[in-house]
Amino acid sequence: MAFVELSSESEVHSALRLHHSCLYGRRINVERTVGGGSACEKRQSRIGLLREKQGAQMSRKVRELVEEALPAACEAEEGQVTREDFDERAVEFLLSVSPPVAEAAIAEMAGLNLSGVRNRSAWLMGVLR
Repeated sequence: MAFVELSSESEVHSALRLHHSCLYGRRINVERTVGGGSACEKRQSRIGLLREKQGAQMSRKVRELVEEALPAACEAEEGQVTREDFDERAVEFLLSVSPPVAEAAIAEMAGLNLSGVRNRSAWLMGVLR
């Protein structure tokens, strides 16, 4: 475990984007922390709130990536992957991988033709895993 101090909020956000990325072949956690080293309930509660905030920010970022890369169902061409094909399970999965991997997966999905696939959400989850 290591702690780093960053000089600006933008550096903090850049570092938080590395959460669940790989470093020398190992998956790393990058999270905010609060001062103090005790395991008191107040500190644990504050850490829990920060983790929720970080998770919400990451979820929002994945949803933004999906919105930018994929058309809405009403705008899509026949067989094109749409925003609606990325259900909650797919978003949750993309949150478990590093941001560059999530971005690459979404970009790759944007170029697919799924006209022969009946259950697109299930198919996408199978491919993503």
